[in-house]
Amino acid sequence: MNQGGKVSEKYYMHKSVNSLEKSPGVKKITLPRASFNEVTVEIEEAGSIIEWEFETKTRDIGFGLFYKNMDGEEEKMTELVELQRLETEDFSEVGMYKCDKSGECKYKDICRFME
Repeated sequence: MNQGGKVSEKYYMHKSVNSLEKSPGVKKITLPRASFNEVTVEIEEAGSIIEWEFETKTRDIGFGLFYKNMDGEEEKMTELVELQRLETEDFSEVGMYKCDKSGECKYKDICRFME
């Protein structure tokens, strides 16, 4: 077995070089500490697939996917993708979910930096 040697920097996968922020069609959202953001996605038909990709500049962020149910006049949220803390300083977080039914799904980003 031979030693590999130095890897050329053009093969490095660090987001400072390949940031989503520089990609076409990307929406940049700045979340101050202890805040949150919701993105609503209308699912027109069952079996649709929704995808996400995001990254943070520093620290970590909470992310989850929820389905909005209307029970009469009361709104209930069903968790589809468990809300979890993610560190995306070095790489983007990518995911997808196949929707069982039509309706509204919400991405929730919650920013609670740990000191």
